[in-house]
Amino acid sequence: MRVTSVGHAGLFIETRHGSVLCDPWFNEAFFASWFPFPSNE
Repeated sequence: MRVTSVGHAGLFIETRHGSVLCDPWFNEAFFASWFPFPSNE
């Protein structure tokens, strides 16, 4: 298994049987005070 960080919160998970691209955030940011650094643009 290999897990690769994509951007500031995304994960790319690869196994012998397949792969998954996900963003593991389940809740909103704290009052919009969190932001990506450096920018993903």
